[in-house]
Amino acid sequence: MKRSTHPDPARLRDLLGASALDARPHLFADAGITLPRAVEAEVVSFARALDEALHAPGIERALALPEPPQSPRADGVCIALDFHVDAAGPHLIEINSNAGGWLLVLAAARAASWPESEVAAAEAAFLGQFDVAWAEAGRATALESIVVVDREPGAQFLAPEFERFVSLARARGLRARIADTTALKVDASGAWVDNERFDLVYWRDTDFELASPDCASLRAAWLEGRIVLSPDPVTFARYARKTNLTLLCDAARLQAAGLSPALASAISARVPETRVVRPEDADTFWATRAEWFFKPSAGFGSRGAYRGDKITRRAFADVVAGHSVAQRLVSPPRREATDAHGSLKWDLRAFVQRGRVLAWMCRLYEGQTTNLRTPGGGIGLVTFED
Repeated sequence: MKRSTHPDPARLRDLLGASALDARPHLFADAGITLPRAVEAEVVSFARALDEALHAPGIERALALPEPPQSPRADGVCIALDFHVDAAGPHLIEINSNAGGWLLVLAAARAASWPESEVAAAEAAFLGQFDVAWAEAGRATALESIVVVDREPGAQFLAPEFERFVSLARARGLRARIADTTALKVDASGAWVDNERFDLVYWRDTDFELASPDCASLRAAWLEGRIVLSPDPVTFARYARKTNLTLLCDAARLQAAGLSPALASAISARVPETRVVRPEDADTFWATRAEWFFKPSAGFGSRGAYRGDKITRRAFADVVAGHSVAQRLVSPPRREATDAHGSLKWDLRAFVQRGRVLAWMCRLYEGQTTNLRTPGGGIGLVTFED
């Protein structure tokens, strides 16, 4: 049965709260996208190949992963692969290690009257990631509690997803709550918020490496194996450093790190050329800027990212002075105009865990980068057809 990509706004308000959506009027797109089954198959195959590669010993050494904790650790929840799609297929633009939107796009699926059993199964798969993470960390008992942590979580643009997470977790019988990063405390027995102890910390803070001073005790507890944190600094280093793309796009370097020619080719063919921006290369990058997309090595949320054909001299000076990469530009595709809105750009997000694609989402927008602030744009549903 063909799925609609048009969520009912009234049903979304019932699911997520009118006030939350009134404060975020362009969080959801009026309509999503429909793609060929071939694109689905290509992304699924790529996700498997990428996971195999990123866990290969030679690649781990090439990525210079940080020292892991003293005990087993969780590999990471809510990893997302972001693509631009053209006639040649999907091209990996970015990998995110604590990506948002999964539960929101499932709310959109409910609001678009997708089969209840299908949506419920997808929500169960989302929560199942945390059971896997708990077991990967060497815990033998059942997972009983989760705290989702971010800085000023109520002010975050994706705060409705945090609330949805807590609701679903509690419905499954877990203790769950949302907490500010500064409210999280750790001791020999684990992670605490107020007087409540939690088994697992779902880390949505953008201090991916736990580098800020107020995360020092958390980092120490993680390294000592006293808490289960997911995603953690190793997850970020394995998946989401922008500089990793300079390796993944290079078949020769991948083979030198121990991958088979077939696996190296399968990965590099889907990753646009990516290079570290060095001051000595500034003139060359400026002369060819229209061919590149510039982004900070450790950035997030499109901050500090620029299309080369739109970049100013001042912004380019910041790119050269900072730690940035340049990725060969693959222009975003466009969704055809709807009755209410014109044509919009879009990207494709696949949510994965250990190489398995568990959910799909698109983001529709206008401007240089995705923004969730474009009329008619926002998080959208994805369907596939032959």
